[in-house]
Amino acid sequence: MARGKDRKYRYFSCDFETTVYEGQTSTEVWASAVVELGSEDVKIFHSIGDTLKYFKSLKCNMICYYHNLKFDGNFWLYYLIHDLGWKQATHNNPDGTIDWDDQKHLYNNEFEYSISDQGQWYSITLKANNYIIQLRDSLKLLPFSVKAIGNAF
Repeated sequence: MARGKDRKYRYFSCDFETTVYEGQTSTEVWASAVVELGSEDVKIFHSIGDTLKYFKSLKCNMICYYHNLKFDGNFWLYYLIHDLGWKQATHNNPDGTIDWDDQKHLYNNEFEYSISDQGQWYSITLKANNYIIQLRDSLKLLPFSVKAIGNAF
């Protein structure tokens, strides 16, 4: 499999819809939309699990853009850690410190993420079935609301 810059990716735009109701004590994803860039083939799923199952079925490296990953990424991290039991890709140094592994050292069912110390979310990278699935924040590319982007086009 190609590594680093030689790796081929397919690109997607994605979004979650979450529950909002009076007296709500927790929030969950009830719909997930995924569309490959350059197509109009929108896929709708009813859970994060179904979305991940679809990603894995494509058997390719993917870059998936979520507009405001800080919101949607919270759901992904919770799902990966609490529902699937995936591990963060880290290693222990001889001096007792812990470092993140890079993408080429990710094992299947591991993930890493890039969040600044000021709370800016950039990406979540996971490895499944020997493929990289990277979730990126499109808000960093287009710093406008989805409505403003739609109106511009």
